[in-house]
Amino acid sequence: MMGRGRHVRDASLAPAASHRTLRIADLLFCALFALSVAVGSRIIFTNGVVGTIDETALAPIGAGTVALFAACFCVTALVLHWLRRHEEAVLGVFAGEPGEPVRVKPLLVTALVLLVAWSPYLLALCPGAILPDTTGSIDQILGYMPLSSHHPVVFTLLLGLFMKAPIPVGITGKVYLFSLFQASCLALTMAYLLLWLRKRGLGGIGCALAFVYVAFVPVFPVYAMSVQKDTLFSVFAVLLSLRLAEFGAQDGEDEQSLGLREVALVLLMVGVAVMRGNGMLAAAGSAAALVLLGWRHPAMRRRAFAVVAGFAVCFAVTFAVLGRIALATESAEWFGVPLQQLSRTIALDGPMSEEDRSFMNQVMPLEDYRQVYTPALVDSVKWSPRFNESYLSEHKGEFVRLWARNLPANLGTYVDAYILDTFGYWAPGFRSDYGYLDTYVVANGYGIERRDLFAALFGGTLAQNITKSPEYLASGTLLWLVLFGAWLAYAYRKPRFVALLFVPALFSFAGIMVASPVAFSLRYVLAFAFGLPAYLGVGLTRVDRE
Repeated sequence: MMGRGRHVRDASLAPAASHRTLRIADLLFCALFALSVAVGSRIIFTNGVVGTIDETALAPIGAGTVALFAACFCVTALVLHWLRRHEEAVLGVFAGEPGEPVRVKPLLVTALVLLVAWSPYLLALCPGAILPDTTGSIDQILGYMPLSSHHPVVFTLLLGLFMKAPIPVGITGKVYLFSLFQASCLALTMAYLLLWLRKRGLGGIGCALAFVYVAFVPVFPVYAMSVQKDTLFSVFAVLLSLRLAEFGAQDGEDEQSLGLREVALVLLMVGVAVMRGNGMLAAAGSAAALVLLGWRHPAMRRRAFAVVAGFAVCFAVTFAVLGRIALATESAEWFGVPLQQLSRTIALDGPMSEEDRSFMNQVMPLEDYRQVYTPALVDSVKWSPRFNESYLSEHKGEFVRLWARNLPANLGTYVDAYILDTFGYWAPGFRSDYGYLDTYVVANGYGIERRDLFAALFGGTLAQNITKSPEYLASGTLLWLVLFGAWLAYAYRKPRFVALLFVPALFSFAGIMVASPVAFSLRYVLAFAFGLPAYLGVGLTRVDRE
């Protein structure tokens, strides 16, 4: 346990990084960042995610690309070098003394303050953003469609509890109650994060900046009112991140409460796993990180392995139950990247055997690929009228083998297709309105409609201004801010268990990079946005320094 004024943990759990490994970390960060900027500069993106193969493309590598890479590498290296040389000055601005443990009363008060700060959005966006994914869940709740894992079953069932509750309000009011419930969950999570940072030793300036970000940046209230799976999944992911780091920080004291910590971790890992498809990878990555922690440190082994075993059992039971009550999702959902790569190969008439072309013709007529393939959006292929989802589902193994054997002959095409299908998540600065800060109510037959309560109470046109999609950071920029936070924690000699903080969000990101349905969507990396104060702030403390 960490008391006030305690700055250093057991050295066996917090080895300092050597000068050589720090230099390697610097070079790796600089090279990857410069590469992402240089490759991003080659991307032609002229018609949004629906751009054709000519409108979303890659320019040839030229001298300017190489010069940009070199300049970006050098500038980034100089910045990182300065930050390491002036560590004490930086910490002097942002670091403080460790605070008190998170208590219930300050948690509730902070959450209430956040809800008040978000209230203009919560009122103006009543009953919430109703999006195509929302209507998919509502169709299942109302019995128009069978329950399906295409949308997370747990989210659909939770929304159904509100929609079917015996409350004397209409369907719009019931959806609004769900939105307010979701906003409360987000407010409590962010209040916990702010108090957690104070406990870890982030100083007054850092805490003030974190509070201003959470209270006044529109991403929080907009997604609090977004009636789809992403907000609650990201809440689980952020809470799991914080609890993993806290779990690693425990030094074996207060043994009688270990069971509660373990149960909390198990429940959070299961929650992350069932709230999104890529959540399974985030939960599995967290379990692997705990196994590694226990393997390296015998004092932690029993506790870490107990959490992993508990998660495995609970997830197996939960997955079995959900599998019995819901239909499986479409295979195309898992094969987005291979579909894009093979679609591009066919559209560009790349080398492929007649047998393989015949197979792909069964998936979709060959003449359609050139017409429907959009490099930044796989939906145009998998939702094409003549796309044969059932054939792909019945021949998944053959599809994967076909993709693999065509890789060597079409390596360049595969690489280009991958870049154009994912660049919005890793190239800084690129932004699209697709899945960004959606605030609209889609046309529906349920009677759900926008009711601007803010205008009803105070007048004005706030709702109309909000629905113009306020600006926020691009997804690729968020990634590099998170990675910079990881570098900062490493360079400022935080113990290795701090790496647990980054595991859920980065493994969730890896899932998107494996099966990305679209090159842009803030909601797929929303955990980056929610957890950003912790990812950047954890390195700016004096707690746990070696």
